[in-house]
Amino acid sequence: MRNVKYRSLIVLIAGIALVSVGLYGCFTVKYSFTGASIAPNVKTVFIDLFNNRARVVNPTLSQTFTEKLKDKFGQYFSDDT
Repeated sequence: MRNVKYRSLIVLIAGIALVSVGLYGCFTVKYSFTGASIAPNVKTVFIDLFNNRARVVNPTLSQTFTEKLKDKFGQYFSDDT
């Protein structure tokens, strides 16, 4: 009886470990922008309005995000050059 409980516990722990390892890749998000470049003769950048397609919508989220992104680009690409 004791062997059966011990074996069941080992199988349960092994199953949890396998599921955990399998799910680890599902929740990992990686972004990489390596290899991309902007030609030196580019003078302008156009950023279109981002659409918010979420079910629960913050009415100003799209506009706020777009403006913040434009501001961020404006810090790097100024008209002073």
